[in-house]
Amino acid sequence: MESRKTGASPPVVGRHWAKVRYVALGEAPNRSEVGSQLLRSQWINAQDIYSFITLPNRKDFEIIFFQERALQSFSQIFDAGVGNGFWKNWEQDTSAPQDVRFVYVKFWTGKVADADVEQYLHRYCEILQPVFKPLDQFGLWYGVCCYKVKLCHNSDGNLYQIPNSILLGQRNGRISYPGQVQRCYICGSQDHQVKDCETLKCWKSGELGHRGKECKNTEICNLCQEQGHTYFKCPSFYNNKARGPTPMPSTDINTAQNGEHQEITAPQTSEVIQEAQNSTEGPAQINNGQEVIEKKRKKGSKEKPSYKNWTHILFVVLEMNPTFLLAVIQAHQNCQHSQGARLITGSHSNNHYSQCVS
Repeated sequence: MESRKTGASPPVVGRHWAKVRYVALGEAPNRSEVGSQLLRSQWINAQDIYSFITLPNRKDFEIIFFQERALQSFSQIFDAGVGNGFWKNWEQDTSAPQDVRFVYVKFWTGKVADADVEQYLHRYCEILQPVFKPLDQFGLWYGVCCYKVKLCHNSDGNLYQIPNSILLGQRNGRISYPGQVQRCYICGSQDHQVKDCETLKCWKSGELGHRGKECKNTEICNLCQEQGHTYFKCPSFYNNKARGPTPMPSTDINTAQNGEHQEITAPQTSEVIQEAQNSTEGPAQINNGQEVIEKKRKKGSKEKPSYKNWTHILFVVLEMNPTFLLAVIQAHQNCQHSQGARLITGSHSNNHYSQCVS
């Protein structure tokens, strides 16, 4: 008989337990049959189980798990199989709360923010723990998010069923958890899966029978469920909230010199630029490459280079701080070497830049 080292006991021995009892007439399945059924699911393996013991009456079996996740998985699988299949003649008693689930969300893109997924899940449940993102053998995240949630109750007192599909804009994802009722992603039917569905579904309005590009109905956001806008224009869309209001400063240097723009104080930015202007050790790289200031010297010349005799180009890459451009303008105005120079501002590939030309 093969022996297995279980390692240290769980922090609280017996904390995560389930007891199943055979309630039909006749002899109960033996331990081998029950154990085989227990490990048949993709959600549970032998490493999740601390002990599996047959009780003296031969009809009861006690299972102790190392972690709550495995117990929740077994409990949900059991509940889903009570109506038919192996567990239909069994009863379960468990330490697991019946409204707590471990939910797995999978998108085939990394462009969906966790905050948007969590806002969607809040329609059906309360999130109990921060998202857990498993990594592959290379230490890289592969698109799966795991949430521990507490399901909400509907008006009839029953627990909400979280749909097994999620649509945010045109991005489709899958939601799964043990014991989940499987439905078609498109029409919601339990009779078939998406590969066999012939129904069209509009991603703009959520209605059936047409595609998004053919839609003439009012747009409905599938994030906040409000009418009049889509996911990508939603105020609750994470990227929109992260950007915030971004009023652009005037690109007319004369307007800026006349003081017709709002002054924005950016001491840290000004100090960085001033330090770079005072330095003669070019090229200098500041702030992880976000600002690169290159000072060109005349070849063979030992004299300190003059700003009046050569072109000085300053590129400032602005990630999430578009007001940085005003600090460049201010520094240009305050620079004693910039007399007789003009400042040109513009945009290239979504990165703002300025050019100071003698």
